Amino acid sequence: VGDDMMFKPLSFVYRGDEFAEAVEDQLMVGDSIMIAPVYEPNAIGRYVYLPEDMLAVLFESEDNFSCTEYKKGHHFIKIAANQVVVFIRQNKLLPLCCSAKCTAEQDYSKLRIIGYIRENEKACYTLYDDDGISVNVSPVISEITAEKKNGTVLAESNNADLEINYIN
Repeated sequence: VGDDMMFKPLSFVYRGDEFAEAVEDQLMVGDSIMIAPVYEPNAIGRYVYLPEDMLAVLFESEDNFSCTEYKKGHHFIKIAANQVVVFIRQNKLLPLCCSAKCTAEQDYSKLRIIGYIRENEKACYTLYDDDGISVNVSPVISEITAEKKNGTVLAESNNADLEINYIN
């Protein structure tokens, strides 16, 4: 959407960061999350370079996950074979919905939002409807915003039919 690459090497986002320019096995997905897959057999985790403070979300299933905040720098992250980790950038959101067999069966009416929002700042996310086939820009389902004040996050949508549950 917006003529931007869906997957980008870190060097495209963090220009001038010599470590980001050298990393070849971590990718940005959109502008909100970074992935760092475990690809070594029998590994118990992997080393990652975080070009900024990020929130690691470690998934064991769609309903079982944990969040850990990491500072910018080099880290060893323990990741079991049955887990997947994604890293959320500061002031960004990751919407989650229940799994479905195909996009046509996807229910967007109840979303869980995981975010990494700094105090007195906002995060925004535009949720599109994607039919999984066409290349045309899909209609916007909702503009989601979340703001953190006094340690509490208030998340809302411009779509009254959408139920938002902020997690973290």
